[in-house]
Order: sequence, then C-alpha cells, then structure tokens
Amino acid sequence: MERLGTRAAACCTRAAARFCGAVSWGRGLVALTAAACGAADQEDVTHLHLEEAPANEIARAPEQDPLESALLGAEESPILFTSDRAGEGADLYVMRADGSELRRITRGGGFAVPQWSPRGDGIVFRRMLDGQSADIGLVDPAGNSLAMLTRGENPLLIDFALNWSTDGERISFASLMPPSALRVMTITRLGGPLQQLLPSELGNQASAAWSPVDASRLVYPEYVGERTRDLWVLDERTSSRVNLTRGRIRSPNRPRWSPDGTRIVLQGFALLPDGTLEGPGHSTLDGAGYDTEIFIIDVVSGELTRLTDDDTDEQGPSWAPDGESVLVSSDRLGDPDIWRLPLDPALEPQNLIDDDEQRFSEASPDWYWQP
Repeated sequence: MERLGTRAAACCTRAAARFCGAVSWGRGLVALTAAACGAADQEDVTHLHLEEAPANEIARAPEQDPLESALLGAEESPILFTSDRAGEGADLYVMRADGSELRRITRGGGFAVPQWSPRGDGIVFRRMLDGQSADIGLVDPAGNSLAMLTRGENPLLIDFALNWSTDGERISFASLMPPSALRVMTITRLGGPLQQLLPSELGNQASAAWSPVDASRLVYPEYVGERTRDLWVLDERTSSRVNLTRGRIRSPNRPRWSPDGTRIVLQGFALLPDGTLEGPGHSTLDGAGYDTEIFIIDVVSGELTRLTDDDTDEQGPSWAPDGESVLVSSDRLGDPDIWRLPLDPALEPQNLIDDDEQRFSEASPDWYWQP
C-alpha cells in the first residue's frame, strides 16, 4: 500500500485545441505522445452545449420511468451499445437482455464508449463528427434530447472510457493536458468547468471509475510510457492505494466495478509464466498478433480469474445486474457482436446479436443496473 501526499483538487481550465497529441489504440493498447503546440491561454476555454438541448433539460429524471422510455414494458434492464448497422457510423442502440427489440436512439454516427447514468435517466458518450475532437455528451434514453458538454477534446481519445460518479452528478474522462499529461478530469452533468480528479503525482491515467457502493474508492489504470501498466484502487479518505494487477496482465484497461463493489472486470493481454505475451491471436501489438482477454479481480484478496481464453478479441466488459455474467464485444464469430459470458464455466456464452450474414460492428455494451 502506498501513501500519497495532499490530493490536488483545484478546478482546471484549459484552452481547447492548443496542443497536439498522438494516440494509437490497438485492441486495448494505447501509445501516447504529446507535445505543446503553443502557449495555453487559460481564459480561452469553452465547454458549450453544442446541439439540440441544454444539459439541464436532460439532467433530471422525467416523471415517466426513463428506462420505460428506452424499452417500453421491458421486464429486464436494457442493454446499451454502439452499432454501425444503420450505415451512418456508430450510433447508440438499446435492446432487451435477450438481444431482442433493438432500438436506435441516436442518428448521425460518431458515438463511442456510452454508459448509463446510475439513475438510468441519461447516457454519457464520446462523439467525433469532424475528426477534430472526441467530445463528451449526454442524451436521454429515448434519444429525444442531446447536449454536448465539452469542446476540443483530443480526437485520438475517442475510445477512452467514461464513468459516472456514484451519485450520478459527475462524469470522469481522460483528457490531454498541455504539454504532455494524460489526466482524469470531471465535469458535472450540467456542463461547466473541468476539475482534476486524481492527484498529478499519480502520473498519467487512462480513466477512473468510482465504486458503486463507496464513493471514496476509485479504480484507475496507471499509464506509463506507451501503455497502461497496472490497475490501482485509490481510497480518497486515506490517500492510500493498492496495486491490483501487480504486473500479472499486460496493458490492463477498461475496469468496471461489480454491482456489489467486491470485484473488478477488465480487459488486457494475457502473460505466460515467464512474463512474455501469450499469443498469437489477431490483434496487433508491436507488429505481432495478440488478442485481448477478459479478467476479473477480487478487490480484497487480489485473486485474479481469467474469464476468456481464446485467440479472438473480447473488449469493453460490463457487468450484468446480478453480477453473475459479463457483457463484452467479441469477434469470435468473425465480426464484433455483443456476447454474454457467464462466470459459471458450466454455462455457455451467448451471442445476443447474431448478424453473421451482414457483419455489423457492435461495441461497448453497458447493461443498466440500479446501484
């Protein structure tokens, strides 16, 4: 356990598009370089609501159950994901837990890494339309009102995960800060100025997720050199942190807490006993073929369980409401589909979207569950 100094929590403003960065995202692996492109004018910052509705119109739950507006009469909580099946790029879709009744809730494409709010009354996402930025936005579950919360976020961060605070009032996301720092920032669901979430002394971070049962605990991937290195849990009350992965997984990323806050699911590259990468698969890592796998870590004991073991890619894991299975985007049948993977090895994985004939790309599943 490592003790930290005083946590920096000052409000940060920054000039959008005042610096340049290069990020490559390769099946869970991130390589980052960044350099200053000019002096940052601290007053030249805009976090505007760019589209149809102001964020405060989406921020509060309507009288109708917001999940009913997404899937009328659904007996189970809906699953959110992205798909390019409409031919306009990646849009947001919802479906029932059995994969039926797919409904498109956005238009125009460019959407990535969506996540339900804890109350189920909003969906946060990144969106890239012009190739110039990958900004954070909010939409209601029916897709009737959409607002952008930021402007000028680096477009090469399009696949970097977003997370909601335990109370559903803030959103965390990785942002490139001049001259070359990758920091986790927060913004309220109403928009406004950004605030740095984690102390700068922790170095670069790719994301940060609050525990659903203890708002003072966060899990984040430590970002060193060209990739994520280890997964840490930080206790903000004591300023102490614990290394969960301890070098047992290469490039651990996209961590998500279980509904009861006792386990974390993540994606990463498997290692052989001698510390070399297991493979080959068909992803690319330093020019060779490797594939991302899904792992689960017990937060208290540190016990590591490998959920998948094949030569295909599984990415973007999220938990089922009962904590007994995990959703992933997997290309085990040749194209990325949404799969439900039971934790019980006696049960078979289930492909919720079998579109082998049309080969659409589905990604970033998120199954709604009430904290």
